[in-house]
Amino acid sequence: MSKYIIYRAGWGHDWDKRKFAHSNSLTDILCENFDDSNAPIPQVGDRPTVFVRVADAVDPVIHGEEGKTHSRDADWIVDRVDIFESKSESSEYDLVVICYCKYDPIAADLYVIAEGNLGDRSEQQKILVNV
Repeated sequence: MSKYIIYRAGWGHDWDKRKFAHSNSLTDILCENFDDSNAPIPQVGDRPTVFVRVADAVDPVIHGEEGKTHSRDADWIVDRVDIFESKSESSEYDLVVICYCKYDPIAADLYVIAEGNLGDRSEQQKILVNV
């Protein structure tokens, strides 16, 4: 089942924290995922994953000039989930999922991104650094 998952920031007092995960520009869209797996859709209480670059851990062959080296749970938590199911056979996605999030900063563990694996933390090494 193909899913287009959009994480949106709620409109509260933390307007300056609403930055798009990849460009850091202000937006109400925090990040978006395209998922063709059988993984469940996000639920209230889940957090999106953000990717960061730890300068001392950069391998230019694997990460490139601007590549991310680690992942962590975001400072946003899912507060509400809306699901839209496609009725069209020609639709690119079976589901569009909008996750409305509220700002709730945490000290999150960093996980080393395994080469070629951005999402599955079971294969990522946890390091003892908080951000």
